[in-house]
Amino acid sequence: MPYTPKTPLYHGIAPQNLGYVSDHDEFLNGNTEPYGHTFDAYDAAQNPGDFVEAFAGVDVVNNREVSPNSRHKGGATRSIGFLSKEALVPGMFKIYVSVGRDSNGIATSDDGFQGGPTEPFGYALP
Repeated sequence: MPYTPKTPLYHGIAPQNLGYVSDHDEFLNGNTEPYGHTFDAYDAAQNPGDFVEAFAGVDVVNNREVSPNSRHKGGATRSIGFLSKEALVPGMFKIYVSVGRDSNGIATSDDGFQGGPTEPFGYALP
């Protein structure tokens, strides 16, 4: 089944944004690399149990941070699409969510983000 990419994602490669997954290609004024795309709502609706919604912050406290939490850091967010719970096509990007005390809810490309624990969040389309 062909899938429709929705929102481009990026992961930080600079010291100030290392490992963060964002919907902004210059997140925290640092260099990033493309890190796939979210799925659109139509794709997710075909098998809703296989997808999880992703949000990006639109507030001062969470600006452009991707998270599974619709009220990430207590701020406003917007839906940016969905991630699949399993890799559905070759080349998908695995995304984790930090569950550490100081970074809880932050989407990351690093399974040891900032030296803390993470859990699987989902997979982004290539």
